[in-house]
Amino acid sequence: RIHPVIRTLQDCGLVLPRMMHQRHHRSPFGDNYCIVTGTLNPLLDSTHFFRRLEKLVYTCTGDEPKCWQLSEDMKKGVLRGDYSAIAEAESGLKAVEQDRSNA
Repeated sequence: RIHPVIRTLQDCGLVLPRMMHQRHHRSPFGDNYCIVTGTLNPLLDSTHFFRRLEKLVYTCTGDEPKCWQLSEDMKKGVLRGDYSAIAEAESGLKAVEQDRSNA
């Protein structure tokens, strides 16, 4: 349930609309991290900022992000810095998510 104040802010366009926020909760869980306004999502997603951050966190802590648990190819691609492999893994995860939502 969304707090009425947040709903009002979303309806006024001051914070990210509900539909755009939901992208953050969908597989492959690796983009659209900017959940307040979304303004920087295109830049951060296109530069693989959060994939690089995932690698740093993993290197420092050993904790894996959820998207790596869903795709070994995603994990391997991030650890190698192979962004074409990451894009392929993301496409596969998005297709699976789309199939689930259509079922």
